[in-house]
Amino acid sequence: MLWTYCKNIFGKYAFRKYNENRRRGPINKALFESWSYIFSRMPDDELEILTERKQQLLERFQEEQQNVDYINALKSGDQYSVMRRIEMTRNVVREIL
Repeated sequence: MLWTYCKNIFGKYAFRKYNENRRRGPINKALFESWSYIFSRMPDDELEILTERKQQLLERFQEEQQNVDYINALKSGDQYSVMRRIEMTRNVVREIL
């Protein structure tokens, strides 16, 4: 079920960094971890709202990918970075809901 929401929202960009030209990179483990963690703790009704607002979510997420703090949190695997990127991703979701 979780994969279905990711696919419906992100399509071919699921768990990938992408730029303003929509050029996508390879699957990113840190993004997979962040989005999977957040989506797995959300009720279906909120996931449905995100699906309906997917364009807003994609645009806001694209903005977040330009944030130096977010970029640095994605690069590192230490506990602080993991918690930081999850919290930053969670904040993106909250803005859309």
